[in-house]
Amino acid sequence: MDNERLTIHLLPHSEGETYRITLKRAVLKNILLSLVSVWLIAIISAVTLLPLYLGERSIRAETNRKLELLESQNRQLAVLLASVQEDSEVIKTYLDHLSKVEEEVRKSLKLGPTNTSLEDLLSRENTTLWSVSRGALEERILALPEVMTRLTQEAQDTELKLANLQDATETILEVQRRTPDIYPLSGPIVSHFGWRRHPIWGGRDFHRGVDIMAPYGSAVRASAEGKVIDVGYLGSLGLTVTISHRDGISTVYAHLSKRAVKENQLVSKGQIIGFVGTSGFSTGPHLHYEVRLNGNPVDPIPYLP
Repeated sequence: MDNERLTIHLLPHSEGETYRITLKRAVLKNILLSLVSVWLIAIISAVTLLPLYLGERSIRAETNRKLELLESQNRQLAVLLASVQEDSEVIKTYLDHLSKVEEEVRKSLKLGPTNTSLEDLLSRENTTLWSVSRGALEERILALPEVMTRLTQEAQDTELKLANLQDATETILEVQRRTPDIYPLSGPIVSHFGWRRHPIWGGRDFHRGVDIMAPYGSAVRASAEGKVIDVGYLGSLGLTVTISHRDGISTVYAHLSKRAVKENQLVSKGQIIGFVGTSGFSTGPHLHYEVRLNGNPVDPIPYLP
């Protein structure tokens, strides 16, 4: 029966030659079986491979989603780092300014040098960013704004304190400049403040200052910074220069041979204001030096070194 032959006629739609194919039944059977096998294999392959394909697409989509999320996080971190860098520059500017102020204050107070750096402050916050995992790095980066805010506040507080200290230092230095704490000239003190025997008239006499012996014409210097409030002859004191300093403190320089300043002139500590002489009632060349507090004479010695 397998040797039976089957004839297939192929007829064209239009007029033309008719084709005829003659096959043995066995051959046709084999062809049909082959086609069925191929169809089954295709179905099985589709059923087997489709989940794998769909799974791969899902994995690829998830991977793309994670990459997009990672890129978004990286962009956010980049913006954050840029902001932190800007804040770091602000803090560095603060620290540079504070360093200059502190240096001036230390120089004024004659203290030793010191160093302040951004790295020193940051090290207290443990914000070193290298040699860490990505997760730890992200945590530290995310914590940086709070750290920078705190450091900025610390820098501002320190700046205010240093500004107050600088003001106080300037006040102290001004007080020192206006305090009569240096000798107006070199020489031995031959007569002290207080009761004594008058060197010319004899008898008990209250000496309102100290007498410092020096050669005629020796330079006399202001014992503190101030303003000249009087220049002229004052009876027994002879040619006299009076300087006002601060808080009611003034100094008097008497028996001068010559003045080197004029009334209302500002003078600095150590500036020459006149020269030793014997004007007025004097037994020889010397300087009569007084310190007055609210117009009343006080002992100059406690003011001197």
